[in-house]
Amino acid sequence: MSSIKIVDIATANPPLKLTQEEILNRILKSPLRSAREKKLYTKFLTEPSIRTRYVAIEDQPEKLFEETQDEAIDRFQVQATRLGAQAVKKLLRRTGLKPHDIDGIIITTCTGYLCPGLTSYISQAVGLREDIYALDMVGTGCGAALPGMKSAWQYLTAHADSRVIVLAVEICTATSYWNEDLDLIISNSIFGDGAAACLLTNRGESAGLEIREFQSVLWPQYRDELRYVTKNGRLLNVLKKDVPSLAASAFHRIYQRLTKDFTVKIDRMAVHPGGRKILDEIEAISPFGGEALRRSRSVLARYGNMSSPSVLYVLRDILHKDNCQT
Repeated sequence: MSSIKIVDIATANPPLKLTQEEILNRILKSPLRSAREKKLYTKFLTEPSIRTRYVAIEDQPEKLFEETQDEAIDRFQVQATRLGAQAVKKLLRRTGLKPHDIDGIIITTCTGYLCPGLTSYISQAVGLREDIYALDMVGTGCGAALPGMKSAWQYLTAHADSRVIVLAVEICTATSYWNEDLDLIISNSIFGDGAAACLLTNRGESAGLEIREFQSVLWPQYRDELRYVTKNGRLLNVLKKDVPSLAASAFHRIYQRLTKDFTVKIDRMAVHPGGRKILDEIEAISPFGGEALRRSRSVLARYGNMSSPSVLYVLRDILHKDNCQT
């Protein structure tokens, strides 16, 4: 069997693009936000590492301040389907493929729950085959694109001459919750909406990035540092101050494992742009220096943290702008 490769990546964002300054102005004008909230939002929204974010809402953005849970769930279903289908269709156009050429689709999300899952909605919207291998991965958080890709790799290992799309789609703003809690204020200051579709194949004629190895760490003892909790039927993001150092520790552990078994030179890294402090902590312990994180910082500046699609945006830029093919 041929090696398994990442052929291409396509992304999609909603039409509404807001600068951090525009978001701050809307918050400062809102009678629903307290003086403490406005002071903290002024601090975080003027931090220069993020310039713009995308919001998947058809009403005025201020609607988020009073969106009900039912409205948020409905918005997730509509917007996740729309953005996900846009990313997949764009990927098919870029690769010259038709919907019937795809053998599997794996979709990751953590910002909404649907049953049947998004694979049902996306398959219908795109026109994928009825015998397609479909897998929904829900609740694996910001890092979900990687287990999604590993699942695709496992499928391709067992099925010759196949193509699988991994789609990461998040409507982070559908989990917005507004009060004076610092975790929530930080979350509302950095997260945005987006989708990224990645094509993997074991067909020998395809160029792309060859997948050599997967490594991961599972640290349940730190679960309470970064998670969703449910309050009054809504998802609330928990984002503690130790997350940047924990992310750097996880990076170091995985890097050690990878370099132990391989002598391949590593000159580029697609690191999840979870926030400036996370990237700073990783840069501080990385042997590559700041240039290796240039693409991650650029994605953070242009899109904010979109959760699971974010690292695929970084990998997209490495593929398209750095011309990394094998």
